[in-house]
Amino acid sequence: MKVSLKDRTKALLYATKSYAKPVVEYILTFWRRALNREETVALLQDSVVYESQDAPIELPAYPIDESHSLSVNAFRSPEYMNTNCIDYETDYVWKLQRGGKIKQLSLCSSGSVLVNNKTLLDLDFGATSGYRDFPVKLRRLHFPLVIAPWSHLAKLGYFDFLFVMLAKFCLIEKALGSDVLAEAKLCYPILNTQFEREYLTKLGIRHDALVDTKSKTRITTDCVLLSNNQKCFGRVSPSNVALLRQRFLPPEPVTPQRRLLLLRKHTRRLSNQDEVIDLVSQYGFEVIPDSYRTVDEQIQLFRQAAVIVAPHGAALANLLWCSPGTQVIEFMNGSYSPPFFYYLSHLLGLRYDCLVDYSKGDSSHITHRTDDVHADTELLKRKLDNSFLNSSIGITY
Repeated sequence: MKVSLKDRTKALLYATKSYAKPVVEYILTFWRRALNREETVALLQDSVVYESQDAPIELPAYPIDESHSLSVNAFRSPEYMNTNCIDYETDYVWKLQRGGKIKQLSLCSSGSVLVNNKTLLDLDFGATSGYRDFPVKLRRLHFPLVIAPWSHLAKLGYFDFLFVMLAKFCLIEKALGSDVLAEAKLCYPILNTQFEREYLTKLGIRHDALVDTKSKTRITTDCVLLSNNQKCFGRVSPSNVALLRQRFLPPEPVTPQRRLLLLRKHTRRLSNQDEVIDLVSQYGFEVIPDSYRTVDEQIQLFRQAAVIVAPHGAALANLLWCSPGTQVIEFMNGSYSPPFFYYLSHLLGLRYDCLVDYSKGDSSHITHRTDDVHADTELLKRKLDNSFLNSSIGITY
């Protein structure tokens, strides 16, 4: 398959960045030191106020066809790479205060916590984003109590906010009570999105409690509340998934009946969208356009779904709100087929299936993450027939 000049250029830049990164990071250690996860946990051992560890689960690769499978090895620890076992690190809440050896607590523009102006803590997926902090900050802000839920520069999206940040707020609330969310300042790279404001409002957090770390302001504090994520992106602990559902799902029961085809507006669209719509309409599906919905509307939509068919994308983070037994069919590109929603479906007891478009190859590379997907409608029809045949969801033509 011929590779375009644009893709070759992207690949070259990506490789250059990968090789240069460790060299640059070594030079920067003379300015700051980024701890790894084990070093961070050791440093914070006297500040633990909550800890819990989930038992390992068994999750095999998902068979796509005779030649391909959806691997979940990215979720496994090295010692379990040749098994179906996924284990979990401990979920913590820490209350880190100034005093003794800790003379100074501050935050970088990425949201990373900096101890004594030198040591960066790893609470998410690495701490080296703290090296990129603006070295001179003339404006200063000091707060008695801060919650720092994000620690690297990667752009926050809906999936990240829901499973990385919101899960931390819920865990801190569980450990220390709801009053602490009203008392503290929340310091992180603010998204300024409607869903962010709506979720925080549900937690009783006022908008004026948010402090954007992206500004060139030196933020210091007397006490910072921290929590961590699993090391692997997307490997959300089962207890955090349960906590989010407990905190945000309405108490009244629903009977899932709706059949939904979710569309995407920009990247990873269905290249033969009209063909797919024509097919699923024969099965009584509703076509759900990619448009703004409130958090409550999103929760209600997924609660009511008996079947969800959709391209891979952040909207599927809302599978979190589905009832056990809901059927999920995900469209993916062979060059970018992460197992996030297969994993999430397993935790939630959803019936997962996927269709992967291998027309552009099957080598996973960053340059193909946003490519559109062509859906095999014949295969989709067989999967829908099989799904309805083996479930209580009847077919209506």
